[in-house]
Amino acid sequence: MKHAIVALQIFATLTSSARAESFTREQKSTIDLVARIIVAGTDDNCRHVVTIDRAIAEELLNAGVTPDQQMDSMEVTLSVSRAYARSSYDSNPSRFCKEAWQFAGEKGTHKRQMLEIK
Repeated sequence: MKHAIVALQIFATLTSSARAESFTREQKSTIDLVARIIVAGTDDNCRHVVTIDRAIAEELLNAGVTPDQQMDSMEVTLSVSRAYARSSYDSNPSRFCKEAWQFAGEKGTHKRQMLEIK
């Protein structure tokens, strides 16, 4: 079932290629990063952390993803990125959560903290 969902989301992205192509490589990389953080910090996936929404929005803005893009064309790209992140989470939730915290948590290796303890 999970693979079918991923396949549908990839298909949606391919059929919406005009919207997906509007992002630079850096912006796409940032969207992929944000997707991993969102998976870690929502739906009790990583039970002890939550996302810092303001920091995620700032991360996207810093990469040049405008608010208009965030509302329109990013939806398809983000859903595909989230599907890949979710697949990574499903394969090893403990490792996924640990890496997400070490990267985007308090004193993480990323320049901006995007996860916090509940």
